[in-house]
Amino acid sequence: LSAAALPVILERCLGKGKGLEVSSSVGIPQGSGLGVSSILALGLYHVTASLLFGDRGFLPFRLDGGIDGLLGRRETEAMNAVLAIEQMITTCGGFQDQIGGGLLGIKFCETERLRFPVCYRVSPIVVRDDVLDILNDRLAVVYTGRQRTAKKVVFDVVDRYNGPGGEVRSILVRIRENAYGFRKSFQRLVDGADVDEELYVLGRLLDEVRALNVALSGGSFSNDHLERVFSIVGEYVTGCHLMGAGNGGYVVGFLQRPRAELVGRLERESLEGGALCEVE
Repeated sequence: LSAAALPVILERCLGKGKGLEVSSSVGIPQGSGLGVSSILALGLYHVTASLLFGDRGFLPFRLDGGIDGLLGRRETEAMNAVLAIEQMITTCGGFQDQIGGGLLGIKFCETERLRFPVCYRVSPIVVRDDVLDILNDRLAVVYTGRQRTAKKVVFDVVDRYNGPGGEVRSILVRIRENAYGFRKSFQRLVDGADVDEELYVLGRLLDEVRALNVALSGGSFSNDHLERVFSIVGEYVTGCHLMGAGNGGYVVGFLQRPRAELVGRLERESLEGGALCEVE
C-alpha cells in the first residue's frame, strides 16, 4: 500500500472528503520495553483493514492464536506491516512484540529467512490452567524509573556486529541457544515437571540472557541505576532480566519470596520510579 494509493482507497471506502482520525491512549510509560508501539500499530492495522475491507470478509490475522507452524499469508502480512512501520518511524523494532502481543498465549517463534518479507514459524506452548495460575502468581514486573532507548542499543549492536572480530556473532548464537532453553523449560512444564524447579531454571536463563545482552551491547544495555535495581530485585526472584532492548523500562522475574517483601523493600529503598506492578 503506497502513500499515494491510500487517499484513493479511503475515498472509495468512506466517501469523498472523508478519512480516518485515530486517537490512542496508553497507560504505561513511554520507553517501557513492553512492545507497546508494535502492539498498538498491529491493533491499528487490524482495525483499519477491517473497516476498509471487512464487508468482503477480510480479517488481517486470526484473533484466537490457534496457529501451529508457519503463519498464514494474512497473519504474515500483518506482522511484516508492523515491522515496516517500526522502521519508518525509526523505533527500529523487530517482530517479537507484534507476534507476542498479537497471538494469544505462550508461544515460541522463529523466522524462516533473514530477509524481508519475513516468514514466521510459531509453536504454541499450552500449559495447564493450574500451572498458568502459578506462573502468573509468581511473575513480578518492576518499573525501573528509566525510559529505555532501544534505538541506541540497536545501533551499538549493529556497529559492533559490523566491526572486526566475531565476538558479537558468537554472542548472538548463545542468545539463540538461550531461547531454546526457555522453550525446553516451558515444555517440561507442559509435560508435568515440578513448577518450583522449573522457575529456578527460568530464573537462571533470565540471568544468563541479561549477561549476554550486556556483553552484546558493549555497555549501553545497563547503567548504575539499573544495576542497583537488579541487585535488589535479584534477592527476591529466581533470576531477572530487562524487557525490551535494555537501558531502562521494566525488570521481570519469578518470585521466590513473598510479593509483599519485595514491595516493602522497594518502598524502603525509595528507588526513583521503582515500583512493583500488578500483572493481569
